[in-house]
Amino acid sequence: MSDEMNVVKTSRTPEELRGRLQAWLVATTDDPDAVIGPVSSPESNGMSSESLFFDATWREGSGSFVARVAPAASDVPVFPTYDLQKQYDLIDLVAKQS
Repeated sequence: MSDEMNVVKTSRTPEELRGRLQAWLVATTDDPDAVIGPVSSPESNGMSSESLFFDATWREGSGSFVARVAPAASDVPVFPTYDLQKQYDLIDLVAKQS
């Protein structure tokens, strides 16, 4: 038996995250019938941010997605502030150059 620590990585439930994503999708697409499917996280999710897997459907489209979200402030975040837009911009630039 190992001495692994059982670290809680998030205080948010998958259903809470799904509800928040769905509210965002409805507002972003202006589609009151937009739906986010069940939300899951990879087993190896780190503590600096959360990765979420989900399917989404709205009036003009659908797909499978991954969202990267900052941890809740109560979850002892690794960094004092999170600039997810800067992270996105960097990932986007790498994709365009690859």
